[in-house]
Amino acid sequence: MTKTYLALLLLLLLVFPVSARDVTVGVYNNSPLVFYENGQAKGLFIDILEDVARIEGWRLHYVAAPFPELMSALEKGEIDILPDVAYSEERLDSISFNNETVLSNWGVVCSREQLDSILDLDGLTVAGVREDIYFESLRELAVAFNIRCTFLEVDGDYGDVLAAVRDGRADAGVVSRLYGELHAKDYNTKLTPIVFSPVELRFASPKGNEELLTSIDAYLSEMKGVRGSAYYTYLDKWIGEEERKVPKWIYPILALLAIISLFGIYREFYLKRELRRKEEELYRAHTLLMRVSRINEIMLRERDLESLATMSASVLGDYLNTMVAIFRRNGDAIIRGNVPHNVRGVEDLLGYRCIRRAVESRRMTYFPPGTHPEECIHSKDGKELHSYVFPLTYGDDVKGILFIQSEFRLLSQEVKLLRVLAEDIAFAIHSIEMESEKDAMLERLERNIGDMMALVDRIKNPLSIIRGYSEMFCRDAYEKIDEQIERILDIVRRVERSWRESEGLKEKLKKF
Repeated sequence: MTKTYLALLLLLLLVFPVSARDVTVGVYNNSPLVFYENGQAKGLFIDILEDVARIEGWRLHYVAAPFPELMSALEKGEIDILPDVAYSEERLDSISFNNETVLSNWGVVCSREQLDSILDLDGLTVAGVREDIYFESLRELAVAFNIRCTFLEVDGDYGDVLAAVRDGRADAGVVSRLYGELHAKDYNTKLTPIVFSPVELRFASPKGNEELLTSIDAYLSEMKGVRGSAYYTYLDKWIGEEERKVPKWIYPILALLAIISLFGIYREFYLKRELRRKEEELYRAHTLLMRVSRINEIMLRERDLESLATMSASVLGDYLNTMVAIFRRNGDAIIRGNVPHNVRGVEDLLGYRCIRRAVESRRMTYFPPGTHPEECIHSKDGKELHSYVFPLTYGDDVKGILFIQSEFRLLSQEVKLLRVLAEDIAFAIHSIEMESEKDAMLERLERNIGDMMALVDRIKNPLSIIRGYSEMFCRDAYEKIDEQIERILDIVRRVERSWRESEGLKEKLKKF
């Protein structure tokens, strides 16, 4: 009976043959896993797929194109299967993967020059295949390590990446480890120790076409469980036995090397980061120093308090949020820069606790973000800023304040420069005040000299008349009157000498 059933089954298969299914397969250049050579698809993935096709009765139609184009075609459903696709959670949103991993691989950087760590890529141009998982992974690593390199997207395959390095269009290129080991020398490039992003390589299909992947999984699950199966034969053929068998003792060594490499990368990253930080600090200190120098030049020529305040606030204001206030002796204040609308004089300024504290202590006060006193100057707009109040002190007098707010905390060098600037502005204010007092004294002295000249003339004229009348009409008393007139004239002559001395003193004062 059994033979009869088998004969009937064979007869049915001959009369009603199973119709083959057409399956379109994408092929790109990534030997030895998948590639196109002499019009024929080859590679580890192709051998496995053709075994499955024979079992399932598929007719395979190969489409050769660059990887980015094939990924786009896969997402649109224009091809049925794409071999050798790196598995990732992000790609699951647009395509499907089989469950069984064919092979694990990772990315490697190739270059013409010696590169020892990922930090050496800083400032270089790095080529990679567009949408390649290793290329995208390196982009993320560059951001994480703050590496500033230029990325050159290649629409072709790994061979085009290495060609870009060979031709000088890029300094380095990202390829898979297997491709790099086979072909780096062909492009006059070499593998570097920069390896990253281990991934599982699988077959992929469009969403909704998972039955093809189920058949592939069934084949791989069975073949991977049998030592000496076709799967292992294909591995030996394309990759070699030594690539698959890794001695157990190598793993601790690799782990140790990884730790040492990570420590070296971190150390180099830390040193580069510190160097960049120092460069930024020097640039900031230099920027502020240039502004302080300009303000000091202004102090040498300005003889007006309002101009001094205006120019100081303007020069500092294009770098920091600045307010300059100069206290007048009459209680008024000259205020320039970022000034609250309700501030008019010294009393208004001292109403703010931050300023009052600095004036009373005669020391710089600092308020980190969030600690600026409530209901204080700029407390609403500047509560998230770093606030500094520098009193402008000269001797025991506070001549005004320099108020600074910044998005970043000032460096110790910047604080020192602003302290010196505050002292210089205070001295300039004192000098302008002294100059004003000197001008006022000179003006008063000139008025006094003029009064003295007029007084001498007003005394001499009456005395001359008295002497003439006494000589004509008072001969008996003339000698006594003349004697008194001489005494008065002697006083007048002394006044005239004082007047001439005052004139000389005035000329000397004008020179200082």
